[in-house]
Amino acid sequence: MNKHSERQPFMRCSACGAEGKVAASKEITHTLRRIYYRCDEAACGQTWEANLSYTRTLSPSAFGPVDPVRRRKIIRPPDPDDTRP
Repeated sequence: MNKHSERQPFMRCSACGAEGKVAASKEITHTLRRIYYRCDEAACGQTWEANLSYTRTLSPSAFGPVDPVRRRKIIRPPDPDDTRP
């Protein structure tokens, strides 16, 4: 298993290239999370923030079409050409 797959987004420090550690995170909306990093290199000490956001659906939900912003099912009007009873 990759050492960076412990469920935290991996990022390198832009100043020294060392591994950044997640210090904290905050949910801004249900599709946006702000992540606060600190450089793991003590001599550097840089801290920064990054955003993790929903971009698009790769595989649709079994619940049917869902609006990712409003978290509710998308209800479509009936198709007038549909002749099913």
